[in-house]
Amino acid sequence: MVKDEQHDTLDVEGIMAEIREGIAQRQQDGALDPPELSSYGVFQAVPPDLEDSMHELNVRWDQIYEPFAVTSRIPVIGQAWAVVRRSLHGEVRAYLDPMVWRQTEFNAAVVRSLNTLVRELYKGPLTRELQALGHAVFQLREENEALKQRLQRLEQPDTGERGDE
Repeated sequence: MVKDEQHDTLDVEGIMAEIREGIAQRQQDGALDPPELSSYGVFQAVPPDLEDSMHELNVRWDQIYEPFAVTSRIPVIGQAWAVVRRSLHGEVRAYLDPMVWRQTEFNAAVVRSLNTLVRELYKGPLTRELQALGHAVFQLREENEALKQRLQRLEQPDTGERGDE
């Protein structure tokens, strides 16, 4: 670790220079290959489990209530009890429906947002742009390294000795 001896603090520029030298050496040795961006999740096809989950969300976002059928097989008393249960069910729904409506609206907003995010991450123009930028950055690194090496060769003093003369 590089420290500034006068202030006993970290020399960030020195550390970054060491890191750059290490990266340049690894690139020169062939240890760093171009990034294979298809290995990142954003650049692959939608994973099957995510696709299944998204399908389920898109189908069921508004299915809050289960069908409720009040019937009875008992003659007279059973029919009266079914009428009471239907009436109670209607009263309970009067309290629950506003909450269910808000939950359904929330579910719809979440599903729309998730659909947009998944579409953008796996199929959108941003994905292609990120992939192109990643390749461009790697090419620029290679060109930069080649220029550095060329500059070093040009700056080396010419000793006048040539093996082919």
